[in-house]
Amino acid sequence: MRVVVAMPPGAVGERFEDVLRSRGYDVVRTVERLSKEGISEFGGDLFICGDRKALRAIQSAELKPAPHVIAALPKLDEKSVVAALAAGAVDLMTRSVCASELVARVELPGRFATDNADTSRGRLRGAGSWQKVPSMMSDSVAATLGWTPTSVPHDGELPEVSAAIRVTCREDASTVEILVGCSALGGETLVRSLLGEDGPPDALPDCLRETANVLAGVFKQAVMVDGLGVTLGLPEDCKAGKFSDAETVWALEGKGLSLVLGMIPGQGGHRTVQVQELSPGMVLRRDVLLHGGVPFVRAGTALTERTIEKLAEVLGEGSSVSVAEAQLEFAESEALEEDGLLLFEAC
Repeated sequence: MRVVVAMPPGAVGERFEDVLRSRGYDVVRTVERLSKEGISEFGGDLFICGDRKALRAIQSAELKPAPHVIAALPKLDEKSVVAALAAGAVDLMTRSVCASELVARVELPGRFATDNADTSRGRLRGAGSWQKVPSMMSDSVAATLGWTPTSVPHDGELPEVSAAIRVTCREDASTVEILVGCSALGGETLVRSLLGEDGPPDALPDCLRETANVLAGVFKQAVMVDGLGVTLGLPEDCKAGKFSDAETVWALEGKGLSLVLGMIPGQGGHRTVQVQELSPGMVLRRDVLLHGGVPFVRAGTALTERTIEKLAEVLGEGSSVSVAEAQLEFAESEALEEDGLLLFEAC
């Protein structure tokens, strides 16, 4: 998501820019007066504006789809609020807003977006890097094998042996399942390429799981360019019929090997539940903070029984946290990369 920070020169605009860039957002900052033409060139999904002239300029540009517009005001008195709303703002905050609230307000429209087709499939499917992933995965397989297979359209033959791994978006809990499979005969080539001439034939499932794990890492690196953080499950065996559900399928061929790859995007979701209702495998949607804003458990953490016990001790079983509806099948015990700080939702 691209955020345009249209603020007067000074420390406030610089702080907004620094905070959002550190959270992985594509930020454009301008101190110049916004024009109708300039607004179109920015291509912003969200605007943070410091005066009514900027708000009116965005309103007059009549962008489709309409961007989310936040007014950053010196103070939220009645006159200023009414004027900002009349000029086109859809959200309001003071210029002294803390980093966690700034990120929360920037993330807000993404939680309710349903009009865009890609968004309805989730942030992972809507990522700009989605179209580049197949070629990146193919290059990764070539590097792993030590030779370059040919990428061809999949002709419908289902692989006999398959593995899958799930990637879960930490922002909206949308998922992508990455599939990899091949025939038992072609698998001999894969085993030899990965383990050498003495590689045992029964190592094929392990080789496919390891390949799936490598491909998930490639996918993770690709979507990080779009500012998306993800959690990775563990690779596991899957039925060949799963490839029938894949939106994107292709094959890599060469030296007797036909390796079939696929991706299944899915829309997750999030909900607020009490700590006493948490179960292992749920993924925290937001950071849980202690008093003073100190992070206690990071967003993206797959919950274990021990983590849930600690949350109950510190927060109380009646407190609530936001979790992804899509659960990881194997809970991880540590948080992954840092995410935007958001206050946990307390009842």
